[in-house]
Amino acid sequence: MRKTMIFETHAHYDDEVFNEDRGQLLAGLPEKGIGRVINVGASIETTRTTLALAEAYDYIYAAVGVHPSDIDGLNEETYSWLKSADGTSEDGSGGRDWSGLLLGQGAGSTGSAAGMVRAPADTRRGNRSAGNYPLA
Repeated sequence: MRKTMIFETHAHYDDEVFNEDRGQLLAGLPEKGIGRVINVGASIETTRTTLALAEAYDYIYAAVGVHPSDIDGLNEETYSWLKSADGTSEDGSGGRDWSGLLLGQGAGSTGSAAGMVRAPADTRRGNRSAGNYPLA
C-alpha cells in the first residue's frame, strides 16, 4: 500500500503566533503525515528565522527572500547576506551562484528579492538529493 505524505508548500511557522508551542507543533508534523514544509521568509528578519527552522528540522525547507512590501530592510549589507544565505560567495564558490535569480519584478512592484528554497543541513551533506532549488 502506498503511503501518502503531505508537503506543505507555504508556511510561516516562525510567526509569533507559534511562539508558545512552536517546538511541540513542529515536532508533531511528521506523525501527522506532513513530511516536508517550505517555510517562507518575507523580510530579512523572517528569512533569518526561517533559515533557523530549516537548520533545526530536517523536513523544513527555507524559502528565502524579501517581499516588495518589506524592502526597507534591504540594503547592500543585507542583500549581500541574502545572496549568500546558502553559503555561496559573490563569485559562486562554495555553492551555486544565485545572484542572477535573486532580483525579480513583482506584479505592480518596483522589484523584490525573489529568493530560493534552501534544503535542510542534512540534505546538503548528501543524505537526500542535495541542493538549493530556485523559485524563480
